[in-house]
Amino acid sequence: YNYLKGFDDSAFNPGWKKTYKYCKKNNIPLLVYLHPEVEELKAGTFNENGQEIIRFLEKKKIPYVTGIHENNNEDFYIDNIHLNDQGHRVMADLLLPIVEEMIETGQFPMTIDE
Repeated sequence: YNYLKGFDDSAFNPGWKKTYKYCKKNNIPLLVYLHPEVEELKAGTFNENGQEIIRFLEKKKIPYVTGIHENNNEDFYIDNIHLNDQGHRVMADLLLPIVEEMIETGQFPMTIDE
């Protein structure tokens, strides 16, 4: 399977649609953590690509958490986009109570509606 077959980097990343379809087909719960690039973190808002991902997630009713918050800073990055060990710890600390609550309230595992 060639993931990059037909990939157009000027269009919306096809990985999001492929992941969504795969999870839906296989009834796999999906929760997205969307963390900002360093420049987005500094600006306090997502750029157009980030906004496009958010629109996709909302349209598909995919639960998500964003990484633009007071506990995140550029010291948690290896480069402009990849989190280091501290950044991954912050992400885990943010997501764990959300996942636990979703499990307790029966929201997780969940089915994804089209």
